[in-house]
Amino acid sequence: TQLHAIAMALFMGIGALGCGVMQAQTSTPTVSGGSLPSLVTYAKPAPTHAQFDLLSEVATCAPVQPFWAAVRVKLDPGWHIYWINYGDAGEATSLIWNLPPGWQAGPVQWPTPERQLSAGLMDYIYENSAVFLTQITPPASIVPGSNVTLKAKIHWMVCSNVCLQPTDTDLS
Repeated sequence: TQLHAIAMALFMGIGALGCGVMQAQTSTPTVSGGSLPSLVTYAKPAPTHAQFDLLSEVATCAPVQPFWAAVRVKLDPGWHIYWINYGDAGEATSLIWNLPPGWQAGPVQWPTPERQLSAGLMDYIYENSAVFLTQITPPASIVPGSNVTLKAKIHWMVCSNVCLQPTDTDLS
């Protein structure tokens, strides 16, 4: 599907649908006659066993033109986080966008989780990596050259043969 292609392109760090993926501290992209600083900055390091990145499908942004943004998680071998419906044990992962006034975030597109049966309990997990896509729509009132910071908060719990305390990670 198109969402799967976008997620894979964002995960691999290459352009999706002909658009460049923005990386941390990139040069200032141009936007409809002006410039708009990078929509994506560096990931805040996770406390343990998981690293999160905030990514964007586009290198430029135009008024009322939706684009895909994503939170990508990379997990240490043997560790996992949980899907929104975590199953019999664990804690749901959640993602909340904190956008500038007038910007809108669509629903998070959660990838299909893996099923894990352990000690008679069925859980729904992500191992290795996952990409959580959200369609972002800028307002009509974008001012070319203005600064924009997108922020997201992800709530997660990482487990292996033990679970660590649930954690919130802020990305911007």
